[in-house]
Amino acid sequence: EIAELKRENDRLKAGRNKLQELEQMIAKVQMDISLLKVKTDHMQATDCMTLSESNETDKTFENSNYNKVYKATEKPDSQHKLFCALANVISNYAKRNGIGNVEAGNFFHDLEKELFLRPDELLCKIKLLNAAQRLWTSDLKLNGRELCSILNEIIRKDEASVMKDATVLARAINELCLEARSSPQPVPFPPHSCVFRGAVIPKDHIAFFSIGRRYRVPMFLATSFQCITAAWFCRKEWHRNKGEHAGVIWVVHVDPAGRTNPLKQCQHANLIKCSKFPGEFEYLFVPY
Repeated sequence: EIAELKRENDRLKAGRNKLQELEQMIAKVQMDISLLKVKTDHMQATDCMTLSESNETDKTFENSNYNKVYKATEKPDSQHKLFCALANVISNYAKRNGIGNVEAGNFFHDLEKELFLRPDELLCKIKLLNAAQRLWTSDLKLNGRELCSILNEIIRKDEASVMKDATVLARAINELCLEARSSPQPVPFPPHSCVFRGAVIPKDHIAFFSIGRRYRVPMFLATSFQCITAAWFCRKEWHRNKGEHAGVIWVVHVDPAGRTNPLKQCQHANLIKCSKFPGEFEYLFVPY
């Protein structure tokens, strides 16, 4: 009788394991169906647009693919939409740069794991935008490039083939940057009425930045409240490029009146609140 009970118990355990496997398979299929629906809806919403690989010299904000698609794109209101756009951006970048599917897939899943450390943000429409900020500040790399760098390259080159998905991520990030336009509370103000950006540029591009020059920046512009943070980024990039490009620190001045008057603050920039590296005090400007 004892032996028979043991065998029956083993059969029940095996049945439970199979049931769990079946439930996991059903959940995966449901997730795939949701992602497919999101992708289909997004394609239908933008398939009537005429997008083109624009010439760098002729590109303006008005005729950019970014502007055309952004107007028709809504901010993601579910983790499915956020992850679908993220997966497509990574997949497209990998194909264009000869990166294998396995490496690209691992990069996506590593980012996914980081976000699932805070599941409450993925399950709440309001907090979902926090997850977008964490994606932007992640230091995980695909072939030496962080997601923020990949997204900026897509926006900067105005790549039509992946702009539909890139603008979904941009919409989510911009919800923070544009907070000053709708929030009754003032956004954090730069302590010295200026912010700093450290990077490298080709030496023959330095002359472009002349007194009186007016221009749009066709990408997210990351700056910091702290000059030392900008200097660290400048030094890191200079060493990475082995001194081939010039190290530059930009000082971006804002209206000092914004310290006490919210109407005088930048309406298109904000301090990243859900950063993986809060000590950087990143002050992010929207593209263009």
